[in-house]
Amino acid sequence: MRLRYPIGDVKGIVETVIMVLLRKVVSSIRPVLCRFQHTGFNSSKPEVHKSRISQHLTLRSVSKSPGQKSRDLVLFYEWLYPNAKALDKYCMLYHELGLDVLMIHGQLKHFISPSQSVKLSQEILDYLRNERNPKEDRYIAHTASIGAYNFTTCSMRSTTQSEFGFFRNNIRGQIFDSIVAGSHSHMSTGIFEAFDVPRLLRKPLHGIMDSFYKVTKKQTKDVYDKMVEHFWNSVLKVPTLVIYSENDPMCDTLYLQENLSRWRRDFPDFDVTSVSWKKSVHAAHLKEHPKDYIREWRKFMGKLGHSHNN
Repeated sequence: MRLRYPIGDVKGIVETVIMVLLRKVVSSIRPVLCRFQHTGFNSSKPEVHKSRISQHLTLRSVSKSPGQKSRDLVLFYEWLYPNAKALDKYCMLYHELGLDVLMIHGQLKHFISPSQSVKLSQEILDYLRNERNPKEDRYIAHTASIGAYNFTTCSMRSTTQSEFGFFRNNIRGQIFDSIVAGSHSHMSTGIFEAFDVPRLLRKPLHGIMDSFYKVTKKQTKDVYDKMVEHFWNSVLKVPTLVIYSENDPMCDTLYLQENLSRWRRDFPDFDVTSVSWKKSVHAAHLKEHPKDYIREWRKFMGKLGHSHNN
């Protein structure tokens, strides 16, 4: 007798298997990916107060300088399972300018299942609307790796739901660091490469993920395609910095460069800058190339009126 399972059961089983296998791999290599040295950017560190808002949101706030009027809030969309010390290096860049940072803790489930990313976006947008002051706040978005994916979910909801229209309207600048870009297959391969999945496991994992995408095409692949279209075509014409490396296994560099060229060609009033290296490490460019990274970051922040000379 042939057994048949409801689509929802198959989706749940496959999703669980993928998450369990990849989580084990991520956990085993996390210490390697997150070793970080101090950038030497500033020897004095401002006092930081951390408020755990929820499982996915943490607000890091600093005391404001006398007369400081800026209401800019940095929205930092994290990469997968980062080390706290590594994140601190990025946050301190902003704290030294007197800016608060809202940390957005993305998880593997948000990447594998777009519906989970939608739930996360609801949490983010509700907080910004109800607990903050969207009439006064302005945002600087800094995304790392799949953080751009969760950022895009927020952006899409901002264009389709009027109550969240403030999100896109309030963004003053955006940084896309180690963006995950390319085909579905390329991104899956990139995940295995970045997480150093053993070669023997890659083929079966590819098969599991392919099966998952076939069973859940409307809920996953079709949604991914809409998100990619939104990201590249619903342009926010604010200062934008794109950071990548040519050897990044999670990014199709040619695809990325072609789209950056199209942005510059089709939107001449769009201030987009890119910085790249032949060789670096995914989501660790600040560690690998601190001088280059901080130089370009400083230029970007200067466009928004933030500098250590202010």
